[in-house]
Amino acid sequence: MPLDVLVNATTATIGNTGTPSSSGTDAPAAGTVETWTDVTCDSTWPTLATGQQYRIIDEVDLGKKSGYEIMLVTANAIGTGVSWTVTRGVEGTTPWAHASGWTAVPAGTAAGLAGALLPPSGGGAVVYQPQGTSGNSSITPTVGQLVALPLLLPSGALAALCSAFPYGNASAICRIGLYDMADGIPTNLVVDGGAISGDASFSEVSISGVTLKGGLYAVAFNAQSFTSTWNQNAIQNISPTAGLPLPYSDISSGLPVPFPTGYISGTSVTSGGLPSSFGTVTLSNNMPWLAVKM
Repeated sequence: MPLDVLVNATTATIGNTGTPSSSGTDAPAAGTVETWTDVTCDSTWPTLATGQQYRIIDEVDLGKKSGYEIMLVTANAIGTGVSWTVTRGVEGTTPWAHASGWTAVPAGTAAGLAGALLPPSGGGAVVYQPQGTSGNSSITPTVGQLVALPLLLPSGALAALCSAFPYGNASAICRIGLYDMADGIPTNLVVDGGAISGDASFSEVSISGVTLKGGLYAVAFNAQSFTSTWNQNAIQNISPTAGLPLPYSDISSGLPVPFPTGYISGTSVTSGGLPSSFGTVTLSNNMPWLAVKM
């Protein structure tokens, strides 16, 4: 799967010669792949490696709500009169004939941002977990409590939801799932992973048929019952990903404050599936360890 490269503000001059199909001065069908042979750009543009791409628009299209064209650059060179390989009219837009010598600028689009959040290459599953100051202490779950951790995930297929129980018991009934997030809090259920074993040091529930768009999610855990001493690995001072400052709105004040936190739902769940909506939330800085495998 190609990786979108995010490009800072810069410009390139396209098609000084005005030759159709070598400069974007034609209007082919959407999805047409062209080789432009008359591009002038400097090193503020990245040189694409195999499997990388970025998106551009005509400078005159900036600010338009309709009638603009998004183009996808999949191979390029840097310099004067160099070649770019370009797919015209992506993301549902319509190609139009650009003027000779038009100015291309980088385009940050929904598909491009999602494509920039991709799992590392090299094959095999990757486990994504929130970061915190402690991952070795333990926490005793509260029966019926639904909790969740914020987690920044890439685009791709969801493989499993995971948790860890250093001191568990086979009689425990617990569930794990994934929720969307909006305005910094968990909202709608994406997938109920079902029951997860409470008596293994590392447990996971396999998921199939679920493909995520890159973005912020909340991985959730619900302890429905247990009959003896039972601890989960805990994580404290939580951040959805190390080194990435993500603001959210404080529930009580409505003011932007920095992560970190976990979430406790106001909905008690002592049997059955996870609720379709996470419900009202309170914040907690001490959560069970949860993770997502993709």
